[in-house]
Amino acid sequence: MSAMDGALNIAVRFVLYAAAMLLAGLPLFALYALRREERGAPWFVVPFTRVLAGAAWLGLIASMAALAVMTRAMSGSDDLDANLDVLGALLGGTAFGSAWFARVLACLGACCLARRLARRPTMATFAAAAAAGLVVLGSLAWGGHAVMDDGRRGVLHLMADLVHLAAAAIWLGALGGFAIQLAAGGVTHIETLVRTLAQFATVGSVAVAALIATGMVNTVMVVGWPLVGLPDSSYGRVLLVKLVLFCAMLGLAALNRYRLAPGLEARLRSGDSPGAMASLRGSLLLELVCAMVLLLAVAVLGVQEPR
Repeated sequence: MSAMDGALNIAVRFVLYAAAMLLAGLPLFALYALRREERGAPWFVVPFTRVLAGAAWLGLIASMAALAVMTRAMSGSDDLDANLDVLGALLGGTAFGSAWFARVLACLGACCLARRLARRPTMATFAAAAAAGLVVLGSLAWGGHAVMDDGRRGVLHLMADLVHLAAAAIWLGALGGFAIQLAAGGVTHIETLVRTLAQFATVGSVAVAALIATGMVNTVMVVGWPLVGLPDSSYGRVLLVKLVLFCAMLGLAALNRYRLAPGLEARLRSGDSPGAMASLRGSLLLELVCAMVLLLAVAVLGVQEPR
């Protein structure tokens, strides 16, 4: 694979991961963090449906691009007939092809559900959107290192990867939900933000525990044990960068929950909230930036040899 093809593969993977995280994580956030009247309020449901539809279309476009990149990489040729033969084999006889079809159908379903949510934001429709997003998210596991093992080891690796993806989506979806609340402004919406930040503490703790446990399983299965040689390979160095970003996000999340959010709540009572609001906004923005860079690192890891 040429450098240009490699860069394109990384870009496509990054877009796929970002879109899938939003498609799964945002509806889940709406279900566990928001009250019924908040889920259906225009200040939330309007930007929510726009983001959901945008992520679904991005997922569709990136899926088409991913199929083209995979086909060309497997054929190793620019010949149309050779590429068509490989394309047919990919779609008709591989787990990758089955996952690709499931992803495309789920993205189309998410587009339809976004339109329905804009007109009738019921809990059932939010749940259906979350289910579609989880299908999109889960399909990505069949395009990475999780499918390199067979037998029980392969099943364990795949299950760990699926749980890892779901836990990451819960965290990133919450960041998207917080961003929507920040954009809405107003004292009522900020009070909702403070409350949902507190609610996310429990859900987020479970997600972090799942990320750590499944991350260890995935790392040992891909790289092997012991891990002392990680800095010696480009894969290991990118993995260490991912770990640093994860720790940074963890620190920022703790800062938001235990210092900035309570501080903002106290300032709201006294009527002096602009400074505290700016601090929380900056911290959440930095956490979101770390998340995007982390997803880029994941995209890079997906195209590199582990050893």
